[in-house]
Amino acid sequence: FSVGCCCVAMDPVDFRKKQTECSWKDDRKLKRASEIFRCHVFSLTVSMFCGLFFLLSSPRVSQILRTTGNSSGKYLSFSRYLKTLLHTWSWFDGEIWRDGSPARRSLEAVRRVHRAVQTKAARSNTPLISQREMVLTQFGFMGLALIKPHQLGLSLTRDDHACLVHFWRYVGHLSGVDDEVNMCQGSLEEVEATCRRILEHEVLPGLSSPSQDTVHLSKDLMDGMVCLLPLIVPRSFAAFVAGLLGLNPRWSKVGLFPYLYFLFMRCVFEFLLIRTWSAIIIRPLLGLLLRLLVHVHLMAPKIHRNPTISLTCPWEGTFSSVVH
Repeated sequence: FSVGCCCVAMDPVDFRKKQTECSWKDDRKLKRASEIFRCHVFSLTVSMFCGLFFLLSSPRVSQILRTTGNSSGKYLSFSRYLKTLLHTWSWFDGEIWRDGSPARRSLEAVRRVHRAVQTKAARSNTPLISQREMVLTQFGFMGLALIKPHQLGLSLTRDDHACLVHFWRYVGHLSGVDDEVNMCQGSLEEVEATCRRILEHEVLPGLSSPSQDTVHLSKDLMDGMVCLLPLIVPRSFAAFVAGLLGLNPRWSKVGLFPYLYFLFMRCVFEFLLIRTWSAIIIRPLLGLLLRLLVHVHLMAPKIHRNPTISLTCPWEGTFSSVVH
């Protein structure tokens, strides 16, 4: 696929190369993006979790994750995505515009992990992390929030969206994405068009005929999410994600309770988080609950090793069992 007029290449990312400060960085937009995230932490976190499913639709991404071994199995998957969540929150909460800040240290730690993965992949003759995978990861983290805001409970101005896009452009730059193929470059309309192209030409084909790696990793991701957020009903969440793709769930395979829970989810995201009178209460309440759940997991490490929650995923395949 292409970003602007540039075709995204399969060139391996050099994670050893130190990223220099860029001339286009806008501190106002970065600070505003942090404010937006703190206000909409629940919706934006759900958006990123949905984006992770879409990221797994790429056979190369799935193969790379399989190679690391850190996403195989329910508990490893839970641990990996909890760390991913904490890193992402750190970028928004930790003054990423300032050199030496907690956010910058977090990004440097992620780069070291990616460098180790790159080294391991080179030794095992498996695909290396390329610019293409990095751009797809950008889409996974911010694409849905940009092109499906209403369905995720986001009520933002165009300037707010531009600030979030600028934030992820800067994160991409610091993470090793070349500026000429950075998905978040250009005008807001151009970035939206790029997101829709990726959704149509990369995500949907990958989910229509998923690889075995995609199937297994999707199950592990769902199981890990259930461990992190016990209120998630897997079939309902799968139907919700399918709705974001514009697909029609097979309600006969979803079941009555998951269907009712799916309607409840839509009510929360498309009504309660959008309407001003309800969002004033619901939005900070859900954000506080999410942060509290994560804090509980961090304060009680035994939950990680011996979770009492049943982690058996009650849906088969990826989305094929619940959508047409």
